[in-house]
Amino acid sequence: MMRTRNMLIILFVGLLAGSGYFAYTQAAVGPEEVISSTPATALVRQGDLLVSVSGSGELVAQELPLAFPVAGEISEMYVAVGDTVKVDQLLARLENSQAELNLKQAQLNWAQLSTPQIIAEAEQHFLELEQELTEAQADLAYVQDGPSVWYYEVLVDQAQADYEKIRQEYLRALRLSETDPRTYRPLATQLGRSKERSEQAVEAAQADLAWVKNYQPDPQELAKAEAQAELAAARLAAQAAYLELLQGGPLTESEGTFESNPQLLALERAKLGLEKANWNLQQTMLKAPDEGTVTELLISPGMRIDDGKPSLILSGLDDLLVRFYLEDADLGQISTGDRLELRLDAYPDHTFAGSLRRIDPALVMVDGSPVVQVWGGFTDPPGVRLLSGMSLEVEVIAAEAQDVVLVPIQALRQNPDGSSFVEVLQPNGTFTAASVRVGLKDLANAQVLSGVQVGDNVSTAAR
Repeated sequence: MMRTRNMLIILFVGLLAGSGYFAYTQAAVGPEEVISSTPATALVRQGDLLVSVSGSGELVAQELPLAFPVAGEISEMYVAVGDTVKVDQLLARLENSQAELNLKQAQLNWAQLSTPQIIAEAEQHFLELEQELTEAQADLAYVQDGPSVWYYEVLVDQAQADYEKIRQEYLRALRLSETDPRTYRPLATQLGRSKERSEQAVEAAQADLAWVKNYQPDPQELAKAEAQAELAAARLAAQAAYLELLQGGPLTESEGTFESNPQLLALERAKLGLEKANWNLQQTMLKAPDEGTVTELLISPGMRIDDGKPSLILSGLDDLLVRFYLEDADLGQISTGDRLELRLDAYPDHTFAGSLRRIDPALVMVDGSPVVQVWGGFTDPPGVRLLSGMSLEVEVIAAEAQDVVLVPIQALRQNPDGSSFVEVLQPNGTFTAASVRVGLKDLANAQVLSGVQVGDNVSTAAR
């Protein structure tokens, strides 16, 4: 049943395509004649590289045993043998009155913590925290950068203007006091005191301006402002998570959010409780994972059943599965979704397209050998009559690349650091090393992503 591992390459060669060769010529020679040889080389070419593994198997009806994930007593049966069912249709139910009560209690807990009023208050508090963060960031910027130089320059200009105005008034009063001392001398004395105070105001404003220009933040004040800004940001993030959860969104885990908002912790507990209660209830219900026909019932009302024990068998309506086997050495090259090429013995002239659906987690014994059991299906309706049990050959397309640059595996050389290079033949007959980046490989050829061009001649001589 098993086929040996098969690595295929399909090459479509362009105008530059040609095959390198290692040609030895030897004629019937006498004792003194010498055998001549040319360097083993190959042309870099463009083509398609397809790497596949092969196996064999048969078509099987898609029978799916369905089981409850938990143990319990069968309460209701909703289908009979021969019934056709749809996706997610309820098939059977365990006794679940306690699970239903638990769900109702969890729903009540959630509802009490997510009323419209609570949501509105949370939205208002979010806006308040946004303002707090804005203010904290402004305070931090003030501590970091210091007061505005422009503001203090304006204060100096204003103080100097005031001083100049008072000085002019003082000088005018002095001049007038010479002709009318009785009237203007008291005014001049008063204005002189005002001038002194104005001078002091100018000096103070200039000192403030000099301080601002040479501002250095106080380490303690800076640390305090940074802490306040971080706390405001954390509180806002926690409130945002709380509000999102209230509005039906998922919990986004964030370090410190629970500490910053105890309401979030309480709400998360309620939501987890609701999800758990709903999940527990769902475990007591057996639903159809796909469309199909009930072909066998293994339970009846009142029966107690263990978790994981099949309760009924569901067969696909039209879809026949492809069950085939591969050597365990091929396991690392395949994955679900890989393209399949299917060839049925009953239709030797047809190749059907398919896809790999499942890889069983344990080896099975076939003809005394351990193998990997793999499941696939047809990509499109086959268009021919198929029966369960028909034998077929399967090619799993593990990797493929089209219109790529290819070199023979023998041309690849390896540096001590693990990188690859090839030796390119020069017009003067010498070889020059060229670093290459290698993509897909099979047993015969390698895809080169960079380093050489189609038409280059590379050495394939053994090293």
